Formats: sequence, C-alpha cells, structure tokens
Amino acid sequence: MSVDPGAVARCRFCGRTPAIAATVRAHRGMIIMMQWRSLRGPFCRSCGMAALKKLTGETLWQGWWGVLSAIIGTPFTLISNFFTWLRVRALPEPTGATAAQPAPVGPPAAVNQLTPPPPPPAGNPDVTGSIGP
Repeated sequence: MSVDPGAVARCRFCGRTPAIAATVRAHRGMIIMMQWRSLRGPFCRSCGMAALKKLTGETLWQGWWGVLSAIIGTPFTLISNFFTWLRVRALPEPTGATAAQPAPVGPPAAVNQLTPPPPPPAGNPDVTGSIGP
C-alpha cells in the first residue's frame, strides 16, 4: 500500500484539515513510581489545543509528587508540550466537514479551576433537599 505524498492529514478526532502529526504528553509522579502517557495526532488546531490543555493540566497537578518526577519527568513533559503547543497554535482554523464533534477548547485552565459552578435555578423541585415523595 502506497501513501500519497500530496495527501493532507486529517485530525484523528474530528476529521477536519489542516492537521499536524504531533504527540501530547502527560506525566504523573508518585512517591516511588512515575507514569508517562502520550496522545498521538494528527490534530487540528481545536482538538490539539484541547488535548494540550487537558494533559498539560493533569501534569501540572499530578506531575510533582515524586523526587525524580519533580526533577526530570514533569519539566521534560512541560517543555515537550510547549513545543507541541507552538506547532498547533501556528495552524489556521480547521475547515471541512467533521466526522465527529470537535473538542471544545473552552476557557483557560486557570479560569476553569477558579470559577465556581452556577447556582441551581430558583424553584427547581429537584433541588429541594427533601427525600421521598
């Protein structure tokens, strides 16, 4: 089977173009162990930014919990994701029909963590706190 060199890569999640082959990494440090994870593309801009946000956020929270993780694992992962972010950010907005719903990029991770959830609507009978009929 031959590969057409002029073929345009499609995003592995939504099928839109343009997309680049990239790897997003995550690292989890544990006191005496560590765990590496990766997610391989190709990614369009939207799905790539969503993957970077999710896995980098997990690394920032879970990556520091071991001595070797704090010295080697987490810094390597964050630097690697930074260079992947530069490549994904340079892509234009994706075009084309989607095979699936593109991943929502959403607000920055810091805003997500600091914003409290909205209160339940007033008068909602499901949120009364009573048990039974």
